[in-house]
Amino acid sequence: MLGAPAVQAETAELAAGLGMPAGKAEEKLTAHLRLLVPTHETGPTRLLHALLHPALSCWDLQVDRSVAAELRQLGGLHPLVFLPAHRGYADPMLLATTFRAVGLPPTIRFAGDNLSFWPIGPLGRRTGSVFIRRNFAGDRLYTLAIRSFIRYAVRHGHNLEWYPEGTRSRTGQLSPFRHGLTRTLVEVLDDSPSGDAYVVPVTISYELLPDAERLVAEDAGRPKRPEGVRWLIEHCRASRRLRGGRAWISFGTPFSIREHIAPAQPGTDAKDDGRGVTAPGAGKAEAPASGWRAARAVGRELDCRLRAASPVTPGCLLILVLTGGHREPRDVWQIMRELKSLMAFIGSRKIPGVGLRPLSSQREVQRVLGRLVRAGAVAVDVPGPASPSRYRIGAAQAHLAAFYREQTVHWFVTRAIAELALATATDGTAAEVESWALRLHGLLGGLIPLPEPTAFLAELHHELAEIGWPDGEPEAVAALSPTRLLAEQPFLLGHRVLGGALEAALAAATAQADSHEQAGRPEFPGGQGALTGRWPESRSQNRWRAATAAATRATAAKNTAGHDSEPDTADRRAERRRAYVADLAAAVRGLDLVADLDVRADQGRADQGRAAGDRTTDGRSTDGRSTDGRSATDAGGPHAEAASESDAAGVPPPSPAFADSRPVASSGGVADRNDEEREKP
Repeated sequence: MLGAPAVQAETAELAAGLGMPAGKAEEKLTAHLRLLVPTHETGPTRLLHALLHPALSCWDLQVDRSVAAELRQLGGLHPLVFLPAHRGYADPMLLATTFRAVGLPPTIRFAGDNLSFWPIGPLGRRTGSVFIRRNFAGDRLYTLAIRSFIRYAVRHGHNLEWYPEGTRSRTGQLSPFRHGLTRTLVEVLDDSPSGDAYVVPVTISYELLPDAERLVAEDAGRPKRPEGVRWLIEHCRASRRLRGGRAWISFGTPFSIREHIAPAQPGTDAKDDGRGVTAPGAGKAEAPASGWRAARAVGRELDCRLRAASPVTPGCLLILVLTGGHREPRDVWQIMRELKSLMAFIGSRKIPGVGLRPLSSQREVQRVLGRLVRAGAVAVDVPGPASPSRYRIGAAQAHLAAFYREQTVHWFVTRAIAELALATATDGTAAEVESWALRLHGLLGGLIPLPEPTAFLAELHHELAEIGWPDGEPEAVAALSPTRLLAEQPFLLGHRVLGGALEAALAAATAQADSHEQAGRPEFPGGQGALTGRWPESRSQNRWRAATAAATRATAAKNTAGHDSEPDTADRRAERRRAYVADLAAAVRGLDLVADLDVRADQGRADQGRAAGDRTTDGRSTDGRSTDGRSATDAGGPHAEAASESDAAGVPPPSPAFADSRPVASSGGVADRNDEEREKP
C-alpha cells in the first residue's frame, strides 16, 4: 500500500499541508495501516467461534439461497460490498456463517473500535475484522490510511462488509446512514474510471434479540453501557435465555456504485424527501459526480432496497394484532381470527414474510406468544383454570413491543394513512380525503418511512379502493359514510402503525410552541413524553429528536412568490406553530376514532360468531371454543393440538427464496433449516 504511487503522492501533499516532514507523515501512516490491515486465519476463526458459541448456538439460522449463484458470479467480476441493516451484536458472525453456507468468500469487515477489547480485538483482526474509529473527520492521516486500505482491497477484488447505520437501531427502524465509508469508496472508484463495485443489501431478521430490552432502555434515556469482557459474558448469558430463537438472512438486489457516480442525464434530477422510501433505482436519478452527494445517492438506493427486502416476522405480526383497539387482552382464538385477516392482507400485496405459514396453527401461535412473553414484549393474564389465557401489551411492554413491530411497519404505512384520512376528513368528499392523506404524509415525514409523493398517491388510491372508497365518483362518495366504511373493515391499522409517531410529534410540537422564542430545541421530557398515554412507546429519545426536527422544518419560514419581502415576525412563527399543533391534534383525534371503530368492529364480529351458535362434530363452536367455553387446547385431550388447526386460506404460500435452503451447521452451532421457509406470494 505504501509503495503505491497514488499513496506516496497523497502522503507528500498531506505532509506539506500539515507542515511536517514527509518521513514523519509516512511513519504515522504506517502505524495506522498496521492497526487496520487484517488477516484470515483458520485457527483464530475457530477459536473465536468457540468463544462466542454460547451467543451463536441459540439461533436457528435460515438462509435465503435464491441469489447465491448470482452473487458468486457477480463476485467473480467485481468486488461486492455487503451492507446489512444492523440489528444485534450477532450480525457479523451469523453473516460469516451465511457466506460459508452459500459458498461466498469471507469479507473484510469494518467494525467500531469499541469492540476491539481483548479477546475480541486480537482474534477479530485475524479473522478479517478492521476496527476503526467512530469519528476520524479531523485526522487527515487516518483518513488517508482508510482510503489507501479500501483502494488496495477493491483493486485486489476483496469483498467488503460494514453496517451503514454505524450503530444498532434503538427503535427497530433503520437509523439514518453514516456515509463516511461509502464516500471513501466512491472516491476510490472515481479515481479509477474502469473500476466498479456492487452493493449487496442484506436483511437480518431475528425472532427475538437478547439485547433488545437494553436497546429500548437506552432509547428511553438510559446511558449505553461500554463493551468489555464483563459485558460479553452477560450478553452470552442473555442469549442463552432465548435459546431456540430463529434468525433469517436474505440478500436484496445488488446495484452498481458506478451508476451513481456517472454524469447526470438532462431532465433526470430527483428530489429527496429526507427519509422517504422510493422505488428501486430512484437514487440514480440525481446521479451526482462524486463525494458526499454520490454517497447519499447510494444511501437512498440502499435504504429503498433494504426496506423492500425486509420480511414480516411472526412476532411482528402478533404484536401488530395485540396493539389493536385500545390494546385489550385477547385470547388465542381472538388473535387467530384477526391474524387470518392480516395474513390475507399480506398475501394480496405480495409482502415478503418469514415463518408465517405455521401461524395457521394454534400451537405455533401459542409458541410465538410464549417467547414474546418470555422476552418481556407481551404480558399474559390467566383468569382461572376454566378460562383461556389472555395476552396483552401494557405500558410496561409497549416500548419493547414497538421495537419488534417497527422493523417491518413500513409495509403497512400507506394503508394506515388511508384509514386515518377517512377518519379525519370533515366533509367526507374525495378531495378532502386525498388532501388529508397528503397532509398526513407531510406531518409524518422524517418520523416513519414513507413512499415519495407520486408513489404514495398511487398506493393511496389502491388502498382506498380496497377499503371500498370509490375513486372519482361523486355520487357514490356522497352515499357513503367514511366512518361506517371503516367500521365494516375486517381490521384497522391506523392506530397500530401511526400512534407512537404522531403522539411523539404532537408532544414535541406542543413543547416547541410553548417555548416560543426559547433558543435551541426543547429537552427530551423522558417519562412525560406522551400526552395521552395511549401510546407509551412515544416516550423515545429517537422519536423525540425526529419529531423536534420535523416540527422545526414544518414551522420554518417558507419564501414564496410575492411574500419574500414580508418579515418573519414572532407572531407569524407562533401562528405557524399553532397551525402545526392543530393538524397533529386532529390526526391524533382521528387515531382515537379509528381505535374506537376497531373495538366496535371486533365486538361485532365476536357477537356474530356467538349468535351463529354452530357446533362442529368435536363439540367446538365456529370461533374455535369448546362448548364449555374453554379453548380446544385448554380442554385437553390427545388430539387437542391437531384439532386447533385453523383454515389455511389467506396464508401466503412459500416463495422460492428459501425453497432450496438446506441444513448447514456452522462452527458456532448455527444451522439453517428447510422446515419453515420464507413466504413471498
